[in-house]
Amino acid sequence: MSMKVSEPGRKRFQATNNAQENNYRELRKMDLNGFRPFKLAINVFTIVLGLFMLLGFSPSQAKVYKWVDENGRVQFSDKPPLKENKIERIVKEQKKPLSKKTQQTKPKPLPINVSSGNKILPDSITLKLQSLLNRKRFSDLNQILEHFQKQLERDITQEEKLFTAYKAFQVDEDGYEQLLSEWITAHPKFYQPYLARASYYYRMGWNARGSKWASETEQVQFDAMREFFLKARIDLKKALKINPKIMPAYGLLINMANADKNNPDESMHTTVALGFTPASYEIRKIYLNSLAPRWGGSFEAMIAFAKESEPYSNDNPRVKNAAGIDS
Repeated sequence: MSMKVSEPGRKRFQATNNAQENNYRELRKMDLNGFRPFKLAINVFTIVLGLFMLLGFSPSQAKVYKWVDENGRVQFSDKPPLKENKIERIVKEQKKPLSKKTQQTKPKPLPINVSSGNKILPDSITLKLQSLLNRKRFSDLNQILEHFQKQLERDITQEEKLFTAYKAFQVDEDGYEQLLSEWITAHPKFYQPYLARASYYYRMGWNARGSKWASETEQVQFDAMREFFLKARIDLKKALKINPKIMPAYGLLINMANADKNNPDESMHTTVALGFTPASYEIRKIYLNSLAPRWGGSFEAMIAFAKESEPYSNDNPRVKNAAGIDS
């Protein structure tokens, strides 16, 4: 059985079918030219946004803060922490340029421990005293050096600390003379700054002379040495007038007399020093060295003085070493 379609109905069907085909073609064009690129853009944006979120960034603020919380875990955020971590604060202070006011602030002095119950190494004494001098802590220097002086007077076996202490000022830098002179100006009635500056002049005198034998040393070198030694003797005279019992002063006088035969007073200075401290190993060692053949003495004179010193080893065991000192 067939069905006849009228002409108007056929035309309406054909028009509807054509419209559907046109709509399909338009949709295909939109899919090829619009939807696919749009989908791709959406996918790229999604990936980028995910990376921003992963790294702690936000699209509106490209800044991230990193810190370590109280539990030791690393945190990321687009906002700074309320309280900075201690390590971050230290780093920032190191990188921050110093202001003029901060640069002019004096550094804290090194701690000084002069307790008689603690053994202080020679290097420690030297460095701490030099540090105090550089900081112009003159009162502290007086106090520490007086402590060592009193220690020697109570117990002669402690004399090495006092001699080592004054060696801190035997430096060959011109700037030290100014510091030592300021110390004297600030405390003119104390013996310590005079003895300290004398130690400095003593070292400068030896630098001017050099370490060669006398036959290899020029006269101009001896003259320069004597100029420094003269300054040292003037300061030592003032120091001994204030306190005649400071053994390092006699040690310097003996050494200078030994180096400058124009003032051969080694024996006199030794006698005066040993009159105060007969068991002084430091004084006996210095004088024994002056008796060496190199300085115009003899081995016989050295042996005789070493034997003369032996009875004092009961008060100071170090005196037993006197006979073993190299010439």
